[in-house]
Amino acid sequence: MLRQLFLRLALGAVTALVAAIMIAIAVVFLCIGFYLLLQDYVSPAAAAFLTAAIALVVILLVVLFAKLISAASGLKSRRRIEKGAASAAEIGNLLGRRVGSVTGRNAPLALAISLAAGFVLGVSPRLRALLLRFLRL
Repeated sequence: MLRQLFLRLALGAVTALVAAIMIAIAVVFLCIGFYLLLQDYVSPAAAAFLTAAIALVVILLVVLFAKLISAASGLKSRRRIEKGAASAAEIGNLLGRRVGSVTGRNAPLALAISLAAGFVLGVSPRLRALLLRFLRL
């Protein structure tokens, strides 16, 4: 299962890389074509300047458009995440306080139990596997 996940991630990364390279090549050819078109009307230096300026304006428009889309979609999900994170933080805070108070009152016993549990988990492969299966749920 983990191997399939890594395979999907690798395939997605390769696909994105190939697509990005193809888009970059297309943009380069578009800029060259635009430069050659402008050379008929203005000097080569002015054509290069205009081509670069238009490319920068297009990049700026794409970035602004992407920010608008991410801001609109991110606002709703951010509210949900903040609400969920607040309740998870409250639960973690309460649990941490209770565990901290119990271990604070019984520090030598908590230390001995922790050492014993670490030793048992280090020695027993079955218990390690059981704990790993439990933590993956």
